Amino acid sequence: MLEVLSKGRERPEVAGYCVFFGDIHSHSGESKGPACGAGTIDENYTYARDVAALDFFSLTDHDWQILDYEDWEVRLKKADEYYEKGVFVTLPGFEWTSRRYGHRNVYYRDTANCPLIRSLNGSIELRPTRLWEELRQRGIKAITVPHHTNVSPFPVDWSFHDPEYERLVEVYSSWGNSEYYGAPLSWPPHRVEGCSVQDGLARGYKLGIIASSDSHDGHPGNAHGIRGVVGSGLVAVLASELSRDAVFNALYERRCYATTGARILLEFSVEGQLMGSEITVTRETSPRHVKIYVEGTHSLSHVEVIRDNDVIYRRRITGKRAVVEFTDREPLTNTSYYYVRVTQEDYEMAWSSPIWVSVE
Repeated sequence: MLEVLSKGRERPEVAGYCVFFGDIHSHSGESKGPACGAGTIDENYTYARDVAALDFFSLTDHDWQILDYEDWEVRLKKADEYYEKGVFVTLPGFEWTSRRYGHRNVYYRDTANCPLIRSLNGSIELRPTRLWEELRQRGIKAITVPHHTNVSPFPVDWSFHDPEYERLVEVYSSWGNSEYYGAPLSWPPHRVEGCSVQDGLARGYKLGIIASSDSHDGHPGNAHGIRGVVGSGLVAVLASELSRDAVFNALYERRCYATTGARILLEFSVEGQLMGSEITVTRETSPRHVKIYVEGTHSLSHVEVIRDNDVIYRRRITGKRAVVEFTDREPLTNTSYYYVRVTQEDYEMAWSSPIWVSVE
């Protein structure tokens, strides 16, 4: 039997938090009905823990793949079976799979109150508002995450959004990069304009940024990457401990970032407030101090600061570590959002969650 690689491993620290890496989007081949993945439930959990050496993991089989509540209960029990605080965190979840409105993963804090909510009523595709309404009626704290947002034939419909539940967006997976139309690593080639991550942010949605593999090959955390160039996607959280509560809270508070698979360390703050924050300044002309620390797994290429979807600062980097400081003096007119994009020489990338800045 493989040794559990996560036991006894020291985790890096950023801004007083430990950095934990996970993959919270994967599919098994186990089902009473049709399946859309590979490997049994057990094989996916053990691969994530023992081979990919993930700190946290979620198996998110499609809602249509889970035949009935007995099938769902099996998955919930497996999530509890593999959860070991301080070693390996498992989040219960599933994929709400609508071809019409977009695919959204649903994550719960624990297995105590987590219903399986279908995206179909017979042959009728339900709107995502029905998903959020049911969660709200049941008083459940959950996170819903749209993914491969601009991939045809199932792009996300950004006219639907709920700020209480839709706290994050998946920018990258084995489907490629959905940051903006024409972004690097945006394979496959069939992309839909108006549906990217930046399009969602431009609507004023306060979305943290994550990545995960969307593994269908039984290799979560290490799924087939983009034509073998880079990895399949990881999410990093800044959390005080490795527990379900701490990981879920970090995701909900958007204290997280995305990578293409490399375990890049990233710290990003504006006026001393970490990624995911909402802050205010006293005047439109108040300068905003941006600070970035990045430690790559390979030589870095460059670091970019994006404000309201425009690159406002770009710095070429030599070596694997960098501290970047920058002051934005451009006057604010409305609420602006800032995030960071990191690119390594080996094409691996990382994206911070945004920070939103408004005037008092």
